Amino acid sequence: MINLQDKILKIGKIERLKNSYAGNPRHRIIATDESGKIYEGKTAINAPIGYLLDFYSEGKSYNFTFHETNKGNLIFDRAEKIEE
Repeated sequence: MINLQDKILKIGKIERLKNSYAGNPRHRIIATDESGKIYEGKTAINAPIGYLLDFYSEGKSYNFTFHETNKGNLIFDRAEKIEE
């Protein structure tokens, strides 16, 4: 069972990864919350979040929905931009 979490995070670094097997974009994200805790993970495979984020997203805040895999990897499932 996946334990989804929601958190507002500010993107510090975003890196484009190879596309998924279906051709959809993926990213590696390093972000921080308001207390300074660092979250590092990848966008979900074949999810719309891959189209929402790009290098222009660095420095911007998003409300992320994410989960941790059994191996401890962080996967960002959804994101909604926070208007500043």
